[in-house]
Amino acid sequence: MKYKMIIILSATLLAISILIVTGLRRETNQSRHWTIEMAIFPNGSTGSSYFIRIAEDGTISSRFGSRNEFRVRTLDEDFFREVHEQMEDAINDNEMQNLLTLAQELEVAGGISETGISFGSWEVVLKYNDIIYEMDYWDSDFEPLKRLVDEIIRLSPIQVYLRGWS
Repeated sequence: MKYKMIIILSATLLAISILIVTGLRRETNQSRHWTIEMAIFPNGSTGSSYFIRIAEDGTISSRFGSRNEFRVRTLDEDFFREVHEQMEDAINDNEMQNLLTLAQELEVAGGISETGISFGSWEVVLKYNDIIYEMDYWDSDFEPLKRLVDEIIRLSPIQVYLRGWS
């Protein structure tokens, strides 16, 4: 009888511990702050550049303009020399979940930075979870990054117009 009571108490304490740890882990994952930032620009000039930021609250903001030549990989407020158009919108929960799924697939696939960007092409610089990914838009075989980039372009409140030449 005494052993049964000890086993029941031990099992109960173990179950409570598991529930507490699982709850804390879930709370930590939900409270993790994130943004996705992406720049798309012709590498042969500073004009016709796009910058898109998606925040965890579902806000997507897009800007179009002329970029500062040497501020590309920092993706900071000094990215643009001149902003011609700026728009902000909200994305719904399904779109947000799809973006997060694509971003997590990219993380699992591993960071890749393509250095073989052709002159006269469109370069993409994407930042997620403090990792920067780069690719040539028209000449990339890295599907996880390409899918995420295409989804962000689709959701952008400003139409992203990528000519076949830059």
